[in-house]
Amino acid sequence: MTHPTTPKRRVLYIRHRRRVDISDAFRMNQDEWVEAMGLVADVTSISDDFDMDEVCDHVQPDFILYESPPIHAAPMNIANPTAHSSIPRIGFQMQDPHCSTRVAFLRRMDELNIPWLFTHMTEAALRQSPELKARMFSVSQLFDDTVFYDYGLTKDFPVSVFGGFLAPEIYTWRDRTAREIAEHFPTLIYTHPGYLKPTPRHAFAVVGTDYARVLNRSHFSLADTTRLDCLVRKHLEIPASGSVLVAPDAPSLKPYGFRDMENCILGDGDALFDKIAAVADDPDFYERIRKSGYDLVHSRYSRKHWRGILDFYECLRTLKPGETVRQDGVLGPFKAVPVSDPPLPAIEAYYPESGVSAQMRSWLDRILGDGSLDDINDEILKIPDWLFHMTEEWVLLGLIALLKSDLAHATEFFLAGQSVRKKLTGFTDYDPEEIAWLSLTAALSGNAGLLALTQRESISMRHINIRRVQWLGEILATGGKTSTPPTDIVLRKQDDQISIHWTGQLNMGGWLHLISRILTANGQSGLLRI
Repeated sequence: MTHPTTPKRRVLYIRHRRRVDISDAFRMNQDEWVEAMGLVADVTSISDDFDMDEVCDHVQPDFILYESPPIHAAPMNIANPTAHSSIPRIGFQMQDPHCSTRVAFLRRMDELNIPWLFTHMTEAALRQSPELKARMFSVSQLFDDTVFYDYGLTKDFPVSVFGGFLAPEIYTWRDRTAREIAEHFPTLIYTHPGYLKPTPRHAFAVVGTDYARVLNRSHFSLADTTRLDCLVRKHLEIPASGSVLVAPDAPSLKPYGFRDMENCILGDGDALFDKIAAVADDPDFYERIRKSGYDLVHSRYSRKHWRGILDFYECLRTLKPGETVRQDGVLGPFKAVPVSDPPLPAIEAYYPESGVSAQMRSWLDRILGDGSLDDINDEILKIPDWLFHMTEEWVLLGLIALLKSDLAHATEFFLAGQSVRKKLTGFTDYDPEEIAWLSLTAALSGNAGLLALTQRESISMRHINIRRVQWLGEILATGGKTSTPPTDIVLRKQDDQISIHWTGQLNMGGWLHLISRILTANGQSGLLRI
């Protein structure tokens, strides 16, 4: 922890312009990060085009923080982006861990040579994009303690559920529990008002103090960690408002200090309802849990305690040659450690699978193994509508198409991720893995236009699978004569770009086996002898 006498740091906080039609609640949620930073540092926020040289001359920041772009953000042009290169730059991924904006954000971080990244949805982000592990640190969620506190109101709602039955495919626990709990306890189901303006569902949205007051009036309130298993702000706002948090028994709650029947109630089904009844029937027990949850979040996670990135900077600035920063567990302290090759994960922690990551890994494992390609293809195509802005599944569909010698659909699927992101975010970036597989597809199909696209995009990309495909092309051009593969296609390089896709995690043997199957399926089995 930073010593109290540490001077207040100057931060240049770079954001993208927001959509004008988002709801007030959504805008408050997005704006809260820069407002929280402003409580503990001197912050200059900028969201218009600017000249880095001029701004740094004027602000003289200790470090620069780049926030990831939200969906449909206005593009930002930065003149002289590498000026004042001695000033540390840090990226902050503040969107959902499966959001399409990740690719644009990671491409900007690479272009600006920003090595250090943060997220407030640590476990979910690192499960969803494993290549982030070497560079991404964690920072906590937060809440505004001037809004969420104990108003001393009478508790006249036994149970409240905010969000209602929105997106049951992602909020599976909330959807199931809300439907069942109303049979056991009187329950206020508050329908989600929507994210855009004007509100598409109803005009009864409660925001800010109105929302906090309803939580105050609730004995218990539910919050789901979603199928991605991530703690969301609601998990803090509920106990901060003097209600008892009820949630699934999920790994993402543990780093925050939530403990079942100590400061919250965790579980599922009848066992969960029995716990709620036992606590409700014992006023002293209820009060101990309620107060413990209140004290936990107010002592650690209010805006004024949100120092994680500042503490990282204080550690960073003391590094000696040959040292780097590592974080001791999710939300843990930062420490200087020797640089290693290959680099260790930025956070010393273990991440159990979530529902989504387990499903994605299962599909990939079955594609690499002897699973039925038709069955896997059908399962992926049934992916829930809530994943409409997630793009990892398109690479899996592309691999299946390659293995079925369907080059036309392979091309379509490998291009689909970029098309989805362009539609949703306005950014036109390709992921390195998509370019690698498109390059192979172009070579197999003889598609000159696709080959030109991949050659143009790969010029500015560095990724192990792009190098592997280029190496494969050289082998095929010489009649399939293999030699010992160079080190840079066996192991990732420290300056490789980050892909959101999982196929970059394949070791050399696994990758060669997959390539051999693809070549065989496309009538070129004799070209690669391994």
